[in-house]
Amino acid sequence: MPTNGILQQYRSIEDFDHLFRYAHLMQVLEGKSAETVVKGRTEIAEAEEEHVTQYEPVPDPKVTWPEKAALKQVNEAYNYFSCWQTETDPRLKGLWEQFYRMELEHIQQVVERVAAPA
Repeated sequence: MPTNGILQQYRSIEDFDHLFRYAHLMQVLEGKSAETVVKGRTEIAEAEEEHVTQYEPVPDPKVTWPEKAALKQVNEAYNYFSCWQTETDPRLKGLWEQFYRMELEHIQQVVERVAAPA
């Protein structure tokens, strides 16, 4: 089981990742500065925490923490891939592709951490 520090670091990376994506989307769609979103980072973190706690499934005790992290990243990649493939607006299609490719990098990072010697 990971330590609280590792969990907190993982959650912080995920929060930052979502914050970056929200800011980028707002900049593309509305032409507003990312600074506008960053000032509201507390609200975003609270909304994200509510989202995660509201919809988080009951964990399978046989699945290890690294396996759960990998499955989460694969699921996010699939979601972005699906949006990319079905989006008709060219501006948004490019964003979905970019987010999908970011998730592929996250999957690679999880794989490297799992494969790293203890």
